[in-house]
Amino acid sequence: MKLNRVRKKVSWILALVLCTQILMPSTPVVAKASLAEDTTMLDKSSATESEVNSIEVVKGSTALIKTPEGFKEPITWTTIFKDSNGNPIKNVGFDKKKYELSPGERDKHRVEGITSTEHIAKIEKTAEGGLITAFEKGMVYAKAVDSEGKSKEWKVNVLYTAKENLPKVTSEDYKRLIGKWTAQLIGENPDANDAAIMETINSLNTQAQALWDSYRYKGQSACADIPWPEEIGKKGNKNIEFARDAVEFRQTFKNVLLMAKAYRVEHGALYNNKDLLNDMINILDWLTTNCYRPQSQTDNW
Repeated sequence: MKLNRVRKKVSWILALVLCTQILMPSTPVVAKASLAEDTTMLDKSSATESEVNSIEVVKGSTALIKTPEGFKEPITWTTIFKDSNGNPIKNVGFDKKKYELSPGERDKHRVEGITSTEHIAKIEKTAEGGLITAFEKGMVYAKAVDSEGKSKEWKVNVLYTAKENLPKVTSEDYKRLIGKWTAQLIGENPDANDAAIMETINSLNTQAQALWDSYRYKGQSACADIPWPEEIGKKGNKNIEFARDAVEFRQTFKNVLLMAKAYRVEHGALYNNKDLLNDMINILDWLTTNCYRPQSQTDNW
């Protein structure tokens, strides 16, 4: 048995695949019908001022958001991206300045300001409201502000295709897909009587055990901060914080991938180790909350 090499850009996805193989739901997952591609989106009243309505539009089509009742002209319509804290995502430098630009700052053709959403969707003012034109799959926020400062937001999900076009799938379909990825990564049915195979498995487990032992929050209920602090500044840009430097936090995903392989390979010391699984899930929770999340461009991404 040979352990397959994986492409660098998908290593974190494959770690998730291995970690979640035994966590799939047993109930069917069915795609529900969506809105028609060219449809007028009616405004819905919010229960609270902070509530954001959601609309869906298929890429290549348009949707009208009607002017909210009581809004007075002139009304300004804009679209933005939001970070995980709900703040507008701002421009970062193009070349040397891999951080959000300050007022008056420039890096090649980029200047300070709110990041444009026009590669995903744009909004234009019409007599009836704001007309969304969708270009690519993704998510933006549309906002209307009237002459008195009243505002309202809508979360706009741009779909690749209408939901009614999607096939119906079940948890068994997902299990089969995950099984194929697992087999690609670690092979199938390793022979415990084959010395070469066991040497490979033992080597993998030794590496994974060393990573696990050095994990800062091993055995704790959550990963509270950077899982392996020794990675700070090792490969990335020293002027950029860890959570915004993809060159650095990519290694943490790779560490979890190696540990996940050891967790799934039969005949190894860490095979199906529940404590290891819990720690890997905690690490992935921290990474996807703090690093791989909606934010301005990170260094190298």
